Amino acid sequence: MLNHQPGHGCLLHMFPMLWLAVWLAGMQVRPAPRPDAGSARASIEGVVVRAGAAAAAAPERLADSRVELKPGNLTVFTNALGAFTLRNLPPGTYTISFTREGFIPQEDHGRGITISGLSVTLAAGQTLKDIVLPMIPAPVIAGKVFDPRGEPLAAALVRAYLRQYTPSGTQLKVVKKGMTNDMGEFRLFGLNFGEYFVS
Repeated sequence: MLNHQPGHGCLLHMFPMLWLAVWLAGMQVRPAPRPDAGSARASIEGVVVRAGAAAAAAPERLADSRVELKPGNLTVFTNALGAFTLRNLPPGTYTISFTREGFIPQEDHGRGITISGLSVTLAAGQTLKDIVLPMIPAPVIAGKVFDPRGEPLAAALVRAYLRQYTPSGTQLKVVKKGMTNDMGEFRLFGLNFGEYFVS
């Protein structure tokens, strides 16, 4: 005659249920990793220099130049030696733009440099070195303003306009303005190349 001990039946049924619960927990779907997770990060190293005939022999390095990477909107400034480093970048294609007061990028279509910057493609873990970004002094409009009697006119407002083409027709847009000094002289700097109207 078999003796039935209380609780043994429940215990026998519990082990299969416990094993099933553990197995189901292991089958839970884990979140998919991000596309760039595990991809080695890349970096870009380079310098911003003053180009042109005057600097052909020994290009001057431009400190405090603003270097921006898009997409990502990562911005750095060059150090005293004109050098910059952009770190911790996922692989992809970027545009490096660079600006500095009184200068504009020197276009070099052979090297892929335009007024908008330089396009580069980074592989995972790549360090892109020896990037040279050339700049040239920005064009300047300088002159003198006289009154109707031929006397130098001080504190006169001088504006430079660029022509714009819009759906409603041609318009003039003010891109630079300044005041004449006590000798009637003015100097509008930091311009891009183009045709301007001055008033």
